[in-house]
Amino acid sequence: MGVTEEIAAFVVNTKFQNLPERAVKEAKVCLLDWLGVCLAGSREPLAEILTRMFRTMPCEPQATVIGKGIKTSPLNAALANGAMSHALDFDDYLVYGLLHPSAPVWAAILPLAEWKGVSGRELIAAFVLGFEVESRISRILGKPLIDACFHPTGTIGTFAAAAGAGKALGLTRQQLIHAFGMAGTQAAGLIESFGSMSKPFHAGKAAMNGLLAAILAGEGFTGSEQMLDSERGFAQVLVKQDLRGITGGLGGEYEIVNNSYKPYPSCGATHAAIDAMLEIRRKYALQASQVREVSCKVCPVTIHVAGKSQPKTGLEGKFSLKFCLAAALTYGDVTIDKFTEREVQRPEIKGLMEKIQLIPKESYESVSEAEVTAITAGGDKYTHAVSWAKGTPQNPMTEEDMEKKFMSLAELAVSSEKARRVIELVNRLDQLNEREVADLIGLCSS
Repeated sequence: MGVTEEIAAFVVNTKFQNLPERAVKEAKVCLLDWLGVCLAGSREPLAEILTRMFRTMPCEPQATVIGKGIKTSPLNAALANGAMSHALDFDDYLVYGLLHPSAPVWAAILPLAEWKGVSGRELIAAFVLGFEVESRISRILGKPLIDACFHPTGTIGTFAAAAGAGKALGLTRQQLIHAFGMAGTQAAGLIESFGSMSKPFHAGKAAMNGLLAAILAGEGFTGSEQMLDSERGFAQVLVKQDLRGITGGLGGEYEIVNNSYKPYPSCGATHAAIDAMLEIRRKYALQASQVREVSCKVCPVTIHVAGKSQPKTGLEGKFSLKFCLAAALTYGDVTIDKFTEREVQRPEIKGLMEKIQLIPKESYESVSEAEVTAITAGGDKYTHAVSWAKGTPQNPMTEEDMEKKFMSLAELAVSSEKARRVIELVNRLDQLNEREVADLIGLCSS
């Protein structure tokens, strides 16, 4: 049995009752976080553009565009919700996989809950299994894809969306194999797009394309049956990698327990350094005006994905480690309001950025490691190292942290009352029937 067939069989044969309690609990955390970032993302310019396009191309209103007060086709909803949930770069991520796992999967399966009717348990199973496919592929392909300038969220995420949507639709093993074939031939996304609206567009397209693959497969449409195995398939053509190792231990510990959540709305590779800078500022009461120079040692991949030295927009600032460090030292926090054109062009911030040196450290194995040293005009030297950024499984955000993050984001688009009701429903997602799942999504409409 090849990788494509083995993964498809695992997804089709695994039931909700086979999932460990921890995986079920983590799926709820993922959903709450995803809904929060999606609601906040619905206030971003890209959301207005997408919504405007949908209104000029009306279709049967079957699925909710989160935070926008409209319904559209399931495919359009997947595109919009996937893009909006990644618009702020505040959504969850996998340190080792270098991708954002929730956006493509939730954006693909939630429209099905409204269109076809999906219970809470079915939704959880679809998400956990889509996440599993995504995470396992990313363990082997994440870094090679980044090195080759492909975006893992847009590429690998398409397979995850197909797996999750295929599970929710009840595809057979053979149908899901064909869905993977269609996912692979649609998978796309280049890191040249980082710092523009096209980066979150990758997440939306992954959701849309994966959902389309699953729907078509259910109708008898065919694709390659060897997309994850063949020398002409996804892994070999893009990065010359063999995926045979991804199926070991399937059904054991689920990958979802390794998920990371963001306390800052910037590229995950910037977070360890932000943590270090904030700790130096707090511990030594250091002010930006006192600093003569800053050095920041990070994994080479961090500089590859977040090394923009002269960001011109707020979006570009999310991929500028120098800007993130300057903001952290100047303000003592790194929040949504810091990522604006006005902030990245502020003379004081730009002046501070010129004092920051990024140093690649080959011994650092992940983007979650950093060491920051600040030297004052008087010659005082302060250093702090971080092995695991805040929000990673090794240094987790608390349940209270996650709820506070959700409320602060959700209240940008819906009332506090609705936001609290969403928390209640998500916490008992595994008990919700099809109608109640639809009600949950409806609370997030506007």
